[in-house]
Amino acid sequence: MGVWYMKWKHKLDVNMRMSKYFSFRTSGKKVFFPGCSLASGSPELVTKTYSHLKASDSDLGIWLSCCGMPCKKFVSTECHDDSLDKLEEEIRKGGVDEILVACGNCSKSLGRLKERLPNLKISSIYSQLKIPEEKKEIAKTYVVHHPCSARSDKSFRESFTRLSETMKIPLEKTEKEHPLGCCLVNSDSQKQKVNALSEKNLITYCGHCVQKFQKKIPSKHILQILFDMEGKLKNGSTLVGFRKIKKNIKHSDSSQKENLKIGEG
Repeated sequence: MGVWYMKWKHKLDVNMRMSKYFSFRTSGKKVFFPGCSLASGSPELVTKTYSHLKASDSDLGIWLSCCGMPCKKFVSTECHDDSLDKLEEEIRKGGVDEILVACGNCSKSLGRLKERLPNLKISSIYSQLKIPEEKKEIAKTYVVHHPCSARSDKSFRESFTRLSETMKIPLEKTEKEHPLGCCLVNSDSQKQKVNALSEKNLITYCGHCVQKFQKKIPSKHILQILFDMEGKLKNGSTLVGFRKIKKNIKHSDSSQKENLKIGEG
């Protein structure tokens, strides 16, 4: 496929994810922004994470949309700027002043909005998650993969490190700080690195990295380990994922309202 077609496809994907037909935002000055990869990989994991966060902050909202980073990586700066314009409009309309992100790329992309919205706060969810009381002891030892975005974002990386330490995840020290390169690279060197870890267990905090590396290395997102969720992250459709999460949340909200009515009765 030609370069023009791929650019057109990525731009179309981003526009669809941000369109009123697929994006979704509940009210709240503080919102959880899970990003595209987690939504496509496991709508159930996103729903569980949101419920967990909301248990500590009942006013927390959720925002399903794209941060626009695919535009910057695969299309053009102009396309990315257009995406940021749409996000800024939605933030102003909803009165959002803090966004909790699960993805380093979302953190970097949304962080650019602080130039226009100086009071906007972008926070990592990994600094706000609490360990479930019934959490089982983690038996497996993991090799850490820090995604590309976190290698230049010290605070995002540190939030993951603190959470992994609190969870008491056994981590294996490696000769190199970054045993793997970018998950999008398919060079001979990268293949050798992947093969060297094929019998290890990999942990990361990027949904896309898990989707790519799990084909050759047993890989988990830290949220999967936190909530004891087995299986692989699917390489599914973000649009379908958004729809499923929206349905799950609306069902959960209606169930809570019904329980309130029963309690009041």
